[in-house]
This record gives sequence, structure tokens and C-alpha cells, in this order.
Amino acid sequence: MAESGMYTLLLADDEEVIRELILEGISEWNHRNPACGFTVIPANDGHEGISLFQANMQRVDAVLTDINMKPRSGVDLINYVHADRPEVVCFGMSAGLFALEDQVNSLRSDGTLKDLFNKPFSPFSALYDALDAIYNAIPQRE
Repeated sequence: MAESGMYTLLLADDEEVIRELILEGISEWNHRNPACGFTVIPANDGHEGISLFQANMQRVDAVLTDINMKPRSGVDLINYVHADRPEVVCFGMSAGLFALEDQVNSLRSDGTLKDLFNKPFSPFSALYDALDAIYNAIPQRE
């Protein structure tokens, strides 16, 4: 787990370099927003994301997942999370949807997927905008 923040974000991406860059960006965002940072649970793919969600189900406030992953896609992860805890806000990211476009559009139209961000996040300001959107979508704690 990375850092300690007010909210817990499950991050799933099967590309290690991308995942590490996002973790670095989240760390920077947390330093800029110390009162509302994220604790991050990183997952190597959708399958591990589901396992980590099961182990941390009551702690997860939001999910940020790559859409195109094997063996389990980000769509699989989002559907799993939504079935168990529909109040968890889910966001996707992708460099291209390809075969999963219809499924993603369905998740977006019913509100299960709050937004879809383009990868890569370059510069970090695009990631900061995504993290702002995730933070603002989470029901605020009192």
C-alpha cells in the first residue's frame, strides 16, 4: 500500500511502468492536498484487483482501473466492485477501448463507470485532474 490518506483508492494497471508513474503522480497529488489524500492499493491486473478488493472491501472508496487487461479486464473489476458495493466510485483509463467499447459505454450510460480517462497521463496535470474528479465523486466523510 502506498502512503496514508483520507480515502482508499484501488489502482489496477497491468503495465508496471504506467502503474508506477500513476503512483508517483498520486504521491505528488497527496502532497499538494494533504487534508484529502489517497491511500493506494495497487494491483497488477484485474484478477489481482478483484482479490485485493475482496480483502479490503470495506476500505475501498474508489477504483481507478485500466480497461484493457488480461486475464481479467477493468470492466470485470468494475462489475465485480459494483455488484458488492455500488457506492464505490469507479473510473477507467485506457489508451484505446477496442473490443470492450460497447461494455464501457454501457457502464458509462448506467452510471457504474463515472468517467474514462485517456492514457498516458502526460503531463501529470492530466492525472491531477483525474484525481480531482475521483476525489470529488467520493461521498465526503464528516
